[in-house]
Amino acid sequence: MCRFLYIHDPNKRIAGIDITERMFCGLSVQQHGGQDGGGIAYVDDDDDGGSFVKVSKFFGLVGSQYDPNGDKGNPYRDTFAKLARSRAFKALGFLRYSTAGAANNLIHYPPQYIDELSVGRVVLAMNGDVPNLDKHRSELTSQGVEFYSQNDSEFMLRSHCHTMRCQGCTRVAALQKYMQAIPGAYSGVVMTKDKTYFVRDPWGFRPFVVGLIDGSIIVAASESCALDMLGAKFLFEVKRGEIIEVDDDGTMTHYDFPGPLPLHSAHCIFCLDYFASPVSKVFIDGRDIADVRQKGSYSFALGRQLAGEHPVSADFVASLPYSGDLAAIGYSEQSGLSFKAIFIRNIYVPRTFIMSQQQIREMFVRLKFALMSDVFRKPSHRRVCLVDDSIVRATTMQGIVEILREAGAEEIHLRISFPPITDPCFMGIAMPTKQELIASSMSVPEIQRHLKVDSLGYLSPEGVATVLKRRGDNIEDYCTACYSGKYPI
Repeated sequence: MCRFLYIHDPNKRIAGIDITERMFCGLSVQQHGGQDGGGIAYVDDDDDGGSFVKVSKFFGLVGSQYDPNGDKGNPYRDTFAKLARSRAFKALGFLRYSTAGAANNLIHYPPQYIDELSVGRVVLAMNGDVPNLDKHRSELTSQGVEFYSQNDSEFMLRSHCHTMRCQGCTRVAALQKYMQAIPGAYSGVVMTKDKTYFVRDPWGFRPFVVGLIDGSIIVAASESCALDMLGAKFLFEVKRGEIIEVDDDGTMTHYDFPGPLPLHSAHCIFCLDYFASPVSKVFIDGRDIADVRQKGSYSFALGRQLAGEHPVSADFVASLPYSGDLAAIGYSEQSGLSFKAIFIRNIYVPRTFIMSQQQIREMFVRLKFALMSDVFRKPSHRRVCLVDDSIVRATTMQGIVEILREAGAEEIHLRISFPPITDPCFMGIAMPTKQELIASSMSVPEIQRHLKVDSLGYLSPEGVATVLKRRGDNIEDYCTACYSGKYPI
């Protein structure tokens, strides 16, 4: 579940430091979706009037690219400094959340690129995953296609370029053939020096929104929070199965999916529960953007539904910040129990769920959360109802329960605003095996004993469907495989 941002000024009025500042802000607000590192591809005009696509990549957070003590005219480092020195009028930024390929090797980081004789460099960055990647790669390798990374983006890039060479078709046609032949979850951007292409899979697993700044500067992103940050007015959501060809003058040509679309969408329900920013509006589905609720509003409603399904006798409600905050407030309002913020989250520690190694996740839990232990000094404040949005491996929750017990909590009642995650995801979420998922091998009572809590309640699948229906969504348009085991592909 990576993140991308595309900025394009057809009038070529912004370049260098201007486009860099927008890219820095737009990626920073999407940092929750990828923390390993990232990259930027941009089209740079030279003194002779030619244009070249350049690519630069980096490890770490976007903030590490900013130097407050640097040159006031260019206070950026490395990748962002190169962009600031350029004459780029369009740029594609990417944040990586590792699912395929080692996190410590930039060769696996998009934007991926190849150089073609006819059009020069072609780059691609996408948010998503290709199931059965090894099988599909082997088929192309047998036809003479060479790969240098284990990244899904490189596969999609080389696959459609191979089709163009062999069949003599246009890029749009080659991408459409790819979409029909290779099932997967992706929203992505293909960019050359002359054209750009927005692509979204036929199931619509991932969000993809497009907006305009000042009526002309095109902004495309994984989440609407990036559009809001940049002051872009929402224009449209890329439809599932759609390809949009963007000329350098800003002209956009829309190509619908060439065959029948799946009967229902397969929007990622975990994106709505966990991954998206609370302020983002995801999965617009043709509605007026003003009628679509923010992700945080869903979290609040899921918490209210949870309180109805699993009431508890406790002294107060608390959350695990920031993921459980809004659900806990919803639970508090519905239950009548007061809400207390007892954990302070260290903002300098990354999200532990998306870390690649279990040992690192365990080590970071205590560093990540500090407890306001004074709350347990009163005998009337020792029964806590703790709300969070999900339990995947239970690494974080085990550590949190230990911290609460050490501080004097006499009763811990755990409430989760999402059903038990029992099945692996093959569409871009880092839970690829049942062995990693505590709910796949333990019942709810067994998980309760394992975590050493006094009670445990998960929101039911029916509860999720009820909340979505109240908000104008149909649960049939969501992929729920992580808790239902029913895969749309």
